[in-house]
Amino acid sequence: MTRIDEGLSVTEYLKLSARTLDGKAWLGVCIACLLGLLDVFFNTQIIPFRDTEKPDLIATSLSLTPLITFVTLVSLRSDFLVSSKYGELCRGVVLIALFFYFHF
Repeated sequence: MTRIDEGLSVTEYLKLSARTLDGKAWLGVCIACLLGLLDVFFNTQIIPFRDTEKPDLIATSLSLTPLITFVTLVSLRSDFLVSSKYGELCRGVVLIALFFYFHF
């Protein structure tokens, strides 16, 4: 899936996206955010976040990260390395790097 088709529904787009490497990276970011939220809510402190004194800020950031990375993925798919054979890998690396930049 290299170009965005505006005729697709959201669920069909997500199903097709889960088959690509960058889509799997986005799903991994979503799962990591969910595990991070569970860590914050249960106050286990297994994951070493940057600002441990502000759990509300961490929870808000973890809640918004899947949306931010999805919008980033959609915009990168529309113009960044679309025809390159390493485009999916580059987009996946960008998504994972955003996750680490936001939280660690």
